[in-house]
Amino acid sequence: MANLFSRFFTSCQGNVAVMAALSAPLVVAGLAVSVDYAALVKQRRSEQATADLAAIAAAADPMQARMLVQRYFADNGLNYAVQDESGVYIPGGQSVSSMQQLNTKKAPDCVATVEAGHYEPDPSLPVAARFQTGAQSPDAVRVKQSCRGRLYFASAMIPEPTIDVAATASSRKLASYWIGSRAGSIDGGLANAVFGALFGTTVSLKVVDYNALMSANVDILSTLKTLGTNINMSAVTYDDLLDADITLGQFFKAIRVGGNVNGTVQATLRTLEATVGRSNRTIKLSQILNLASIGKQQVGTGYGSDATADAYSLIRAAAAVSNGQHQVEINFDFTLPGIGNANFRLMVGEPPVGAQSVAINLPGSLVRTAQIRTMVTFTQGALPSLAGISLRVPIFMEVANSEARLAGIQCNANGVASVKVETYPGVAELTVGEVDQNAFINFGNKPRVTPATLISAPGVAVTGSAQVDVNNMIGSLLDFSRSDIDTGKVKNASVTTPFTSYMSSIIKNLNLNVKVGGVGFSLPPDVYRKAVIGALSNMSIPADQLLGAFMFIWGIKIGEADVAVTGASCSTPSLVL
Repeated sequence: MANLFSRFFTSCQGNVAVMAALSAPLVVAGLAVSVDYAALVKQRRSEQATADLAAIAAAADPMQARMLVQRYFADNGLNYAVQDESGVYIPGGQSVSSMQQLNTKKAPDCVATVEAGHYEPDPSLPVAARFQTGAQSPDAVRVKQSCRGRLYFASAMIPEPTIDVAATASSRKLASYWIGSRAGSIDGGLANAVFGALFGTTVSLKVVDYNALMSANVDILSTLKTLGTNINMSAVTYDDLLDADITLGQFFKAIRVGGNVNGTVQATLRTLEATVGRSNRTIKLSQILNLASIGKQQVGTGYGSDATADAYSLIRAAAAVSNGQHQVEINFDFTLPGIGNANFRLMVGEPPVGAQSVAINLPGSLVRTAQIRTMVTFTQGALPSLAGISLRVPIFMEVANSEARLAGIQCNANGVASVKVETYPGVAELTVGEVDQNAFINFGNKPRVTPATLISAPGVAVTGSAQVDVNNMIGSLLDFSRSDIDTGKVKNASVTTPFTSYMSSIIKNLNLNVKVGGVGFSLPPDVYRKAVIGALSNMSIPADQLLGAFMFIWGIKIGEADVAVTGASCSTPSLVL
C-alpha cells in the first residue's frame, strides 16, 4: 500500500489534465471579463457617437436644445431620457420632476443632460473653461450622457457599471453692424473747426470731401490686414493689432490703401495723412472697433461675410480718442451768419469697452454711439428792439449713448436668413442755463444747471431757463433681411417723444424773469419779454441748422439712431473641444 501511494504522488502522468481542470474556472472567468470589457468599450464608443450627433443636432438652435436632443433620440428609436433645468423628459415626451420618479422597471437606457451656453474658441484657455453655461444668446450645446453598461457574463459577480460620455458642439453666428447717423447735411466750416480742435491742427476739407468719406464703404478686415503689414504686425491676432499704439497717419493710410475706396476718397485721406503727419498722437483701435468674436484669429482671416463702415465714422472715432485720454474736450468759436457768435464747449465720453460703434460680434453684443455734453452759447449783439442791447443764450445739451443690441441671427439652408437688432435711441436733455463747470467734465455726475442771464444792462436784468427732455423707454426691433444686408440698407429707430426743432422746443418751455430798475434807462418788462422771444424766434432756423450739423458731425440725431448690418454668417454646427 505504501508503494502504491508513493508511485501516485511521484507520478507525472496526467498533470496537465489536472492543472487544466483546476484553472478552467479562471480561464472561463477571464474570457467572460474580456468579452464584457470589449462589449463595454464598444458600447462606450457607440454612446460617444450618439452624444456627438445629439450635440450637433442641438447646436443648430441652442435655444431649443433640449427639444432637438429629444427629437434626435426619438427619430433613432433610442430609449433615452433627457433632463435640463426644467425637469426630466422620458421617451414619449412626458416629464417628471426628478429621476427618482422614474419607474425602475421601465427605466431608460441612458439619461442625457443638455446645457446651452457660449463656447469661446480660445486656445489659451483650458479645454474645460471654453464652454460656459448661462449665456444670454447661446451658441453652443453640451450633452452629457450617463448610460447603464451592459454585462453579459459578469453581471452575477459585479454590478453593471455606468458609462459617462460628453460632447460639445458649436454653431457660430456672427454679424458686422454699426450705429450712428448718415441722414443729414454737413457744414464744412464747422466740421473743419471740430476736427481741427480734435487733431490739434488746421483741417481744410471741403463739403464734397466729407460727403465722399460718408459714402465710402471701407472694408474693415482688409484695412486691418494692410495696417498690420505696414507696421510689421501681420503675423499676429486681431486682438494684438487692435491693442497696438498706432498713429492717426498710419490708420488713415491703411484705410486709403487697404479699404477698397475710390480715388476721390483716397485723395481726401491723403490730405488727412499730411494734416496729421507731424502729430505724435497715437490711438488703440480697440477703442474704435469691437472684434471680440474673432479677436483670437490671425490678422488676414475672415469670418465668412463682409464687414464695412463708412470712412467718415472711422475718422471721427479716431479723432475722438486721439488725445489719449478717456474723454475729449474742445472749445472753439464759430460765426453764425445773421446772428453773431456761437461758442462751443464740447465733452465727449468714451464708449464703454466692448461697445464701440462698429462691431463684428455674436448675438447679445452691443454697439453704442458716444455720450456727449456740449454748451453752446449764442451771442446776438445790438438788438434793435432793445436799443442795441446784446442777447446771450447758453444752451446745455447732454445726449446719452444710442444703443443697438444684436438680438438674433436666423439661419436657413442657404445661410443667413435675417438679422434682428434691438435699438434704443439715446435720451437727450436740452437746457437753457448756466452749468457748473467742474461737473461738466465729469460724466459720473449730473451738472447743476441754474437760470441763465440772457440780458444784462444798466437798469435791467433778464434771466431765463428752459428744459426739454427727449426720452425713450421702448426699444425698436429692426429686422434686416438678406437683401437688406447685401445692399447695406440703413434703418432708423426713433424715440417715443417727438422732437423736431431745438430752438422751437426751447422757446415753448422758456421761463423768463425780468427785473427792471436801478440806474440807467429801462423799458417796460413786457418789451424785454417780447424782444427776447422775437430774437430767439429769428434765431431758430440758423441755430437749428448749426446745432443739427454739429450733432451730425458726431453721428448723432437727437431722438433717432441709424443702424445697418453689413454682413452676417452662420457656420454649420460642429464638435469642439
